[in-house]
Parts: sequence; structure tokens; C-alpha cells
Amino acid sequence: MIKVGDCPTESNGKICARISELDSLRGVAALSVVIYHFTSIYPRLISGRNLEFVPQIHIGYFGVEIFFMISGFVIFHSVKSAASIHDFFLARFARIFPAYWLSILIVVALSIFTEKSSGFSSKDIFFNLTMLQALMGFHHLDEVYWTLTYELCFYACIVFAFCACRAAKLPIELALLIWLISETIIRANGIQIPYRFSLIFLLNYGQFFIIGIAFFLVYHKCSRPLTYIVLLWAIAMSAFGANPHTPASGFKAYFWIALACTCVFYWAVFLKPAAARFPVLIYLGRISYSLYLIHASIGYFMLREFDRIGIPDFLAVLLAIASAIVIAHFIHILVEVPGQRLLRSSFRRVQSNILAALHSA
Repeated sequence: MIKVGDCPTESNGKICARISELDSLRGVAALSVVIYHFTSIYPRLISGRNLEFVPQIHIGYFGVEIFFMISGFVIFHSVKSAASIHDFFLARFARIFPAYWLSILIVVALSIFTEKSSGFSSKDIFFNLTMLQALMGFHHLDEVYWTLTYELCFYACIVFAFCACRAAKLPIELALLIWLISETIIRANGIQIPYRFSLIFLLNYGQFFIIGIAFFLVYHKCSRPLTYIVLLWAIAMSAFGANPHTPASGFKAYFWIALACTCVFYWAVFLKPAAARFPVLIYLGRISYSLYLIHASIGYFMLREFDRIGIPDFLAVLLAIASAIVIAHFIHILVEVPGQRLLRSSFRRVQSNILAALHSA
């Protein structure tokens, strides 16, 4: 039996070649969320009026579910291939924080410029810098940050599950099955879970991360019958419906749309159609993290300005999308990538100094 940590397609813990189709999926997911926010959230919560000749693309919300599937696939691989759990967390810190900190600076700067900073306390800003604000009971400076809380909680959960299964020499699917059983009992019986616990244990969204993990095991030929049981169960979890505290709760066909997202993931990654290697989508996937972080703050600001000077709504939305992409591009090449390299090299240097000091002691 193949135990957790053993994968016939990997050797010496090295990371497999980058899967370009995953980048394309990231690009599709990021663009979907941007379009959803600009066409559906902006007119409803910001401008207070419907945009002329601009349809509301509500389905773009499901870019989030696709993001979570991708995270399940990619992060599980990162945990498996990391030299140590310590190295995994340092690598993730270097990956996600440089662009995130800049996005906070942009949000605060725009709020000051538009004289709308009264809602931000110094504590809100401080705890947002840690990315733990929701767990600490503080507001997100930008509401798009809510998914990052789920990402962090997923990191902690999958590391714990991976280490426990490896120590006990059990397949990772067993830990995933325990989560699915627990979640099914909670949701089937309508048990109310405190908000922080719902975040920590990935209530409403854990199944998407699990789908990604199961697809990883299938893709890398590490699957067993239990893998497919976990996969099908995770897919079925969406029949309980969406998180009632999000706009997705309005989707009566939530299960079918979530199933369609799962099929799109399978189609892109396993069947590798030419469309999934479209250069524009791959490019959007590469800058997707920066685009996701700044699109709302930048886009809403620009849409308000375009409205003020009388630019037609349809053109304003197109210009806002293009502007967000351009700004995300520069953040990616000037902050996200070099910041990641700088932090990683700094962590390696500190670790080397500590080891040298221990050897000389």
C-alpha cells in the first residue's frame, strides 16, 4: 500500500514540473472574481445603482471555489515535497506576504485619499498585517481578504493531518474522510458552530480543498479506492448549499455549479485541452494572486472616478479590469516575485547562521 508521503511520480522530494493548466485555471478564477465584483458587487454595495448595458455576472463568484481546489492540489504537493514543515511555512510566508502587505498599503492610501479612513482603526491595520484578523475578531481592510483566512487555516489543517497520518503510517485519505464525516454530521443536523471554529475547520469550503487533494493523488497515480470515495463524498458536500453568510447563498443551483467547476478542473488538468494552455490565461494565472489582492480596492476607486467624470458604465468596467491587470502585473514583477526571493534567501541565511552558531558552541 502506498502510504502518505510516497508517490511513484516523485523522487527525492523534488517538486514536479509546473502544470501550466493550473496557471490557466488560476487565470480563469481570478478574472471571474474580478468581473463578478465589478458587475455585481460594485453596483449593489458601492454605487447603489445598476450599471447601464453591463450584465451582472453573478456566477463569477465561483472563481473562489476553483481557487480552493487549486490550493488543495498545489499545497498538498508543497507539504509532501518540503524538506520540513518549518521550511513549508517559511516558503508560504515568503510567497504570500510581500504582495499582501503592499495591498494593505494601497487600501489604506486610497482610504486616506478618498477621506474614508475613519472605519480603519490602528488595531484593524495591525492585525490585518498578520493576516489573522478574522481569527482575532477584527475587520478585513478589504473584504477580498476573507479567502486568505481559509487558505491559512487549510495550511494548518493539512500539515497537521499529513504529519499525523505519516506518523501513524496511514493514508491521508483517512484524515480527509474523518473531516467529511464530521462536516456531514454538522451540516445535516444544522449544528451551529462558532464563527472562529467555522474558519479554523473550514466549514462550508473544506470540500473544495479536499477535491484538489484527491485530484492530486489521482493525477500523480497515488490513488487507491478510498481516494475516489473521498473525492465523490467531497463533491456531494456541495448539496448542502453555499455558505449562508456569502452572496453564493442566493444560488439555488449551487451544487450543480460547484459540480461544473469540478468538471472544469478535471477537464483542464487531466485532459489538457489546447484552450487550457492559452497564453493569456497562463499569464493571468501567474499574476492572479496580485490581481486578486488589489482588484477590488483599485477597481472600485476607478469605477467611482469614471462615474464622476461621466465615462459610460460598460467602458468604465472594461477600463477598470484592464487597469487592475496592469497594476497587478507590476506588483507581480516588482514586489511579489522579488519579495519572495528576498525573504527566502533571508530565511536561508538566518538558518545557516543559527546552524553555524550551534556547531561552534
